Order: sequence, then C-alpha cells, then structure tokens
Amino acid sequence: PVVPAVDEAFIKSFGVKGGDVEQFRSDIRANLERELKGALMNRLRREVGEQLIAAYASVEMPPRLVENEARA
Repeated sequence: PVVPAVDEAFIKSFGVKGGDVEQFRSDIRANLERELKGALMNRLRREVGEQLIAAYASVEMPPRLVENEARA
C-alpha cells in the first residue's frame, strides 16, 4: 500500500480548514479522546449493570409491578 503525503490537500479532504498539520493532529487527538471516553463510559455502565443484576437477582418483584412494566 502507498501511504499518502500529509499535505494541505490531504488534510483539507478531512474537513480541516486551512490545511494546517497541527490543527489536523489536534482534531485527530480530540476525536480519539472523545471515542475513548465514550467507550470507557459504555464499559462502566455495562459492568455496573451486571453487578446490579447479580446483587439483586433474588429480589422478588410484586406481580402487579411486573405486569405494569410488561405493558409499558
């Protein structure tokens, strides 16, 4: 594979105005950090949910509550 040159035209193709290399790198870093934060939050939510289910799996729910939730 041929690696493209990181020039003004290449950078502008990603929507970076002015074709500035430093702005391009900054945008990439910000996007990566945002994606990582989102992935970590999703993982945390999943793990907390799993722990809550494990901790409260034996709790009996009133049948009326279950019926109401099933209808909703």
